[in-house]
Amino acid sequence: MSQGTKTDATTALPRLLTTENLQRQADITVNTSSDQRNCYLLGMSLVPDNKMVLCDWFNCSMKLVDLESKHLVSSFHLSAAPWDVCAIPGRKVAVTLPDKGRILVISTQGQLTLTARIKTRQGCRGIQYWQDTIIVTFSEGTVLVMDMKGNVVRELDNENAGYQLFQCPLYVTVDNKGSALYVSDVNKHTITKMDLALKVVATVENKAINGPFAMFPLDDHHLLVCGYRSHNVVLVNTETREERVVLGPDQGIQWPVCVICSPEVGKFYVTCFGCDSVKVFAMRHWL
Repeated sequence: MSQGTKTDATTALPRLLTTENLQRQADITVNTSSDQRNCYLLGMSLVPDNKMVLCDWFNCSMKLVDLESKHLVSSFHLSAAPWDVCAIPGRKVAVTLPDKGRILVISTQGQLTLTARIKTRQGCRGIQYWQDTIIVTFSEGTVLVMDMKGNVVRELDNENAGYQLFQCPLYVTVDNKGSALYVSDVNKHTITKMDLALKVVATVENKAINGPFAMFPLDDHHLLVCGYRSHNVVLVNTETREERVVLGPDQGIQWPVCVICSPEVGKFYVTCFGCDSVKVFAMRHWL
């Protein structure tokens, strides 16, 4: 990015993010000699120093990648398979372990190292940090807001919603201002918009998305969404309900799981089921 600020870049992203403006670059390979199976990269998060942390479900490990060199920096084996990860203050990440009902706090400085454990319920899946709290989805149909010690601050499930709001909520994200959070439900094919008090604002269904997985907020109302079963990455306007397929099978997208955008450099990253690498796309025309 030659000129402009991060705000300029974020504002421009929805307009510039088209299939024609994306160029496939070399993948980032993350498999190691100790891996027992193909990688299944279910969670990823950008962290300081131009690095990325990934959850490898099949190999029960966390992986730290340098995005500039595209090299694997560190791999950390866990006692159970990790689902999702989010950056938290102090150059750390929080990671969900569904089978253990536990959240791990891992330092990303140098090598990946475990610093704390937070007890929660089994089935914990998506995770997002916001202002000293972590928001976690549970596959049976619950969303919790917790403090960093694991104490529940707020809870939303089908019972207190009064109807079947969720069937299988797997991922959660918060917009850039913290004005709304979004939960994707892979079985209902919906994205539920809530405020930070877990009050439902809207439920968005999109024809182009079958089985929504991880999401990435571009601004206050634009989301990138992985359509796991529709084999695409879709740009969704949560206010107007407009949608645009950004990537699909023609661009090598099959069973997409996670998507992350780095506005500062005009690149974004996609992981897919059974793939040992992170797919990298760059803007042909950028700020």
